Amino acid sequence: MESEIVKRIREGDLEWARKAILSIEDSIKLEPSLYGRRALIDKIQRLKSMYNCHAPLESTEIQMVKPFLLTRQENQIADSEKKKCIKNLHGENVGINDCCEVLIEKCSECVFNHFCSETSVLLMDVKNSKISCSAQQIRLNNCENVELVVHTQTGVYLHGCKSIVICGYGNSECNKFACVYDFSNPFGGGSYRIV
Repeated sequence: MESEIVKRIREGDLEWARKAILSIEDSIKLEPSLYGRRALIDKIQRLKSMYNCHAPLESTEIQMVKPFLLTRQENQIADSEKKKCIKNLHGENVGINDCCEVLIEKCSECVFNHFCSETSVLLMDVKNSKISCSAQQIRLNNCENVELVVHTQTGVYLHGCKSIVICGYGNSECNKFACVYDFSNPFGGGSYRIV
């Protein structure tokens, strides 16, 4: 099995190799002997190292894209002008009119120009994006590689997030952008950085 995985990695069939490595990883739980488990762990480490050398690196740089302004009809939830919901965008430069509440969900490689929300901004499953906003509360759930430029009265709340960069918008003394409540990693600040 190991030689087949090595062969597939060299041929570029990385998805098949990844699944095979995960399958071996699952078999560790079933292995009764300590020696057998240790041998499987060593094998997995060798295969993962080889896989990582051949896997293409993903760019974390956010590209500037064409401007995109959502109209009132596209932004409504239950016919309310005060709540805006933006979903499933990829590679867009987005402008949002000021409102009461904003939900941004499943967006990637987007740039959200500065907007104001009276109450809260909730980001869910946002990847490789830049968001600039002002709100009482800013919450992120399962976000990765997101740059925030924010003004908030209560702070930034993180849950299940990785590689978040937070900086303040403007220079007001009442901006609590540095008050980060990280429920992903409550004992350390590994999932975010304040600039």
